Amino acid sequence: MQVMRSPTLYRRLTPRQALGVMALLAVALAYCLAVSGGEPWTRAGERGGDVALFEQVEQRLRGGEPYYDAMASELRSRGYQTRSVLNWRTPLHLSLIARLPSRGSAWVLVVIVTFAAIAMLFLGMWAEGQYLPVILWVPLGFASFASLMPGALMYSEVWAGALIAASAGAYSLRMWRTGAAAGILALFFRELALPYVLISLLLAWRRSRRSEIGVLLIGMAGYSIYFALHALAVTSRMTPIDLEASWTQVWIRFGGVRFLLTASRVGMLLACPLWATALYLPFAVLGLAGVPSPIGSRLLLTVGAYLAAFSVLGRPVQFYWGGVYAPLLGLGAAWSAPACYDLVRAILARRAKTD
Repeated sequence: MQVMRSPTLYRRLTPRQALGVMALLAVALAYCLAVSGGEPWTRAGERGGDVALFEQVEQRLRGGEPYYDAMASELRSRGYQTRSVLNWRTPLHLSLIARLPSRGSAWVLVVIVTFAAIAMLFLGMWAEGQYLPVILWVPLGFASFASLMPGALMYSEVWAGALIAASAGAYSLRMWRTGAAAGILALFFRELALPYVLISLLLAWRRSRRSEIGVLLIGMAGYSIYFALHALAVTSRMTPIDLEASWTQVWIRFGGVRFLLTASRVGMLLACPLWATALYLPFAVLGLAGVPSPIGSRLLLTVGAYLAAFSVLGRPVQFYWGGVYAPLLGLGAAWSAPACYDLVRAILARRAKTD
C-alpha cells in the first residue's frame, strides 16, 4: 500500500542487528514497566503549587506591580528558597500573559503556536512521502502537547516546548532561519531550552549554514544579556535573610527512569496510568532513532539530551520540565509503527533466506 511507504533507518539493518534492536526494546520496556509501579508525582509544587505562585504573580502584574517585586513577595510568602537566581523565573513568560487581555487570549496564542508546529511537521513529512507517520502524527501530536490544556499555560516549559516543536517543524521545511529564531525564542521563555539551541548550533555548523549560525549566535548573545540583567535585578532584591538561609533545595536527585516516565507523560498522558508511559516512551525513542530524514538526528539528539539530563536533574514535583521535550516524543511515537514494521521485516528476511 502507498500509505506504508515510509521506510525507516531500520530497513538497512541485517537480521542480527534487527534482533539486537528488538532485544534492547524488550529490555527497555521491561525495565520501564518494573519502575512504573505506584502513582507518579503530579503535584506541581509545594504550599499551593507552582501554578498558584505563577497565577498570583500574573495577577499582581495586571494590577501594575513590577515583576521582580511581585515575584520576590510571592516566593518568600510561599516558603520558596530565594538564594539562587535560578529560582526566580525570567520575566518574559508571565509578563506576556499579564499584558494580554486575559488568560484565555494567552492560551489562544500558545495554541496557535502549537497548531503551527503540528502543521509544519505534518507538511514536512508529507513532502517526503512519509505517509504512515503523517497519519499517526495527527492524533499523537495533539495528545503530546500540554499547551492544548488550558491550565498548562502558566508553565513556561509548555511555551518553550511548543516553540521547540515549531522550530523543528520549520527545520523540516528547510526554513533554517525561522527554525533558529523559534528555538531562540523558546530559550527566552525558559533556560531549559538551551540544550536544543546548542544542538541546533552544532548541526548548523556541521552543515555550514552561515545565516542560521548568525541567527543562533546573535540570539544567544541577546539571551546572555537578558539573563545577566535578570540576575542583577534578582540580586538587588535579595535580603540578608535570603543570603543566610540554609540551602536545602537540590536539583541533582538521580531520579532515573522513574522521573523520566513522570516527566514524559506531560500532555494528555497525564490522564493515563504511569505504566502507559512506560510503554510509550521506549517506542517513541525507537521511532525517533529510525527517522530517515535530516530532521531525525535533530529530534533524537534533543530528546536524548533531555532524557540524559533529567535522569539526574529534577525533583519529583518538577515533572512539568518534561513539557520542553514531550511534543517531540509524539513524533517518535508516530514513527514507531513503521520502525517496528521494518525491524520485523529485517528479521523475517533471514528466515526467508534460510528457507
